[in-house]
Amino acid sequence: MKAVKSIFPILVLLLILNSCKQPQDKLIGKWVRYGDMLQGMCIEIQNEGGSFKAEIVSEPDSIMNSGFFVGDIKWRDIKKIAENKYEYVDLKKTPIPYSEPLRFKSENGLARLEVIGDTIINTRIFAKGDEVVGAETHWRKVEDGK
Repeated sequence: MKAVKSIFPILVLLLILNSCKQPQDKLIGKWVRYGDMLQGMCIEIQNEGGSFKAEIVSEPDSIMNSGFFVGDIKWRDIKKIAENKYEYVDLKKTPIPYSEPLRFKSENGLARLEVIGDTIINTRIFAKGDEVVGAETHWRKVEDGK
């Protein structure tokens, strides 16, 4: 009986801690871009407390001249705005004409993304409100170990 009394507070504490654990957001993990000129770029989305960030973790040789590099924060301040929908700040790079060697101008723009299923992200760049100004991009979740 004494052993049961000493284990009981530990069990209660474990139950409380387990119930406080928040489920992992669908965004967290690695995603690879597909279907456009930057296909193969891989980002990793991580939780930063109240928001998320997406860091470039690998890039194919085909986009080496795009201005993006491993370690760049591609998306920042990712915040949930509705079920499976998020708003964020996107890093865009454009070549500076006639620069030798080729250099890039970095710009940040407001964008939105939607998680489809648990394995696809579609993004869209916005200007004001819901005005679409950029192309849609597509990302596929990378399974662990791949």
